[in-house]
Amino acid sequence: MADEDVLPHPDPLPEGEGIGTRTAIGVMSLILRYAARMTPAPPSTPSAATGPVLPVVGVVLSVIGLCIPPVLVFALIIGVYSLLRARKDEDWAKRKQLAQMTIAVSGAAVLVFIGVTLPNVKRFQLRSKQTECRGVLDRALAAEKKFYETNKRYTTKLKELDPAATRTTQLLRLSKDGALWSDGTLSDDAVGSAPTITVHETNVPQLVANDIGLHGECPACSITLLCVNELDGDTTPDAWTISTIERLGNEGAKIPGGIPWNEVDDVMK
Repeated sequence: MADEDVLPHPDPLPEGEGIGTRTAIGVMSLILRYAARMTPAPPSTPSAATGPVLPVVGVVLSVIGLCIPPVLVFALIIGVYSLLRARKDEDWAKRKQLAQMTIAVSGAAVLVFIGVTLPNVKRFQLRSKQTECRGVLDRALAAEKKFYETNKRYTTKLKELDPAATRTTQLLRLSKDGALWSDGTLSDDAVGSAPTITVHETNVPQLVANDIGLHGECPACSITLLCVNELDGDTTPDAWTISTIERLGNEGAKIPGGIPWNEVDDVMK
């Protein structure tokens, strides 16, 4: 048996020893062999860690960051830190590939996220700027209605309206034809105000331009006003209109009276 090589036989007894002693020693030897066979092997010692945990955390965070973008920033920081440590520390060098993986995944995801987000941020800023023309038209129409209550007519002359309601940095027209006031003395024939910025009024659709001004005989008359703004520096204007009555928009939509309507959307063009 293989066990016999592990536990050697006892030395021969000197002469004079009895059979009882020899038998006891034999029994004891058998017991030791059986105990050795039944004793389980000691558990193996766990291998030493192969490097620090932080790079592993970085990889996990970079994957989570694909669903929760703000986490990508933390993953990228951990990846860069781990890579720098790996250049100086042997333990950290064992996880160098994990650090590189973290930087690659989180860095690429950050660039994609920025590429998707920036246009939306710019679009949001332009949408906020669109409220300027809406405010101008609301104030101008309120001034027209106030003038109508007293005179039973609307007016296309800027001088007849409250100056506080018609002074603006956007282009405002009360009529499609006529002079625009910009600065200095307000002339009697001014039908609107010109902005201090360049506005491409000529690019307003003709159908929209033709609808600006007085319609019908007062007091049973109506008026439609135009506001044009420049949002992004191109030749496409951001054009809004408002009227005292329900009307059809540039694309055939029904527009309730007193509601500013975006005829040309410079944000989308």
